Amino acid sequence: MKPLSCLTVVLVLAICAAPSLAADANGPWTGSFAPDMNPQNIHYFVLDLKADGAKLAGTMGFCKSDCGTPLGTLPIKDGKIDGDTISFGIDTDAKDVPHIDFQGTITGDSIQFVVSGKAPDCPESSCKIGRGSATREKN
Repeated sequence: MKPLSCLTVVLVLAICAAPSLAADANGPWTGSFAPDMNPQNIHYFVLDLKADGAKLAGTMGFCKSDCGTPLGTLPIKDGKIDGDTISFGIDTDAKDVPHIDFQGTITGDSIQFVVSGKAPDCPESSCKIGRGSATREKN
């Protein structure tokens, strides 16, 4: 068995010690989502996200189409970030969908979401109810 060269050992240690790179989710985002059953019923929102390692915190506020002023904000729940994937939920006051989950993929300044929740016609604990996207706001 040949001894490992110093360069090989250094490279192996560097690869093993490198943390997995998470996408940058921090900052303000503006977006929208629409239910699959009624794609004309677009919901506009603003997000303010803060990643801390694998944890994601922040708020979500719904707004009219211009998103100039949110109609109130809700804390996100169970926020997670893993590489370029984020997920979080919000509790709403809507009787038909009291909790909504968002799972998204970040690519640069864009997030593509799958939106899930417990809709009236959903036989499971949660079903996909739509798709959405968000764009990072530039300061």
